[in-house]
Amino acid sequence: MYNDYFSSEISLVIKREHDLVLIVVCSHSGILNIIDIVNSVFKKNVSTIIGGTHLSQANEAELIDISNELTKRGITHTYLNHCRGKNILLYLKEKGINTYAANVGTTILL
Repeated sequence: MYNDYFSSEISLVIKREHDLVLIVVCSHSGILNIIDIVNSVFKKNVSTIIGGTHLSQANEAELIDISNELTKRGITHTYLNHCRGKNILLYLKEKGINTYAANVGTTILL
């Protein structure tokens, strides 16, 4: 056994005129950490997240906290898939974030 810091995890950033689109694989290092690093590196804010948030094992309190933090960070759209967690879509919608399940075959127009 050894520590895995997921340094090989990959994210893709699409730079738009006023904001960023973040495409993540599974966010093992934490979706909030990834957003903070991307905002810092690109000097713009992520507004849209596409992919996995690694929240499938999160409890309700954690999902509420994550929803609150995503709202504070200015996230306006999410298209979440395989590891999003059971109720995260509901919590994000309650916060006014445009939220969708991004299942296989989903087309997203940016």
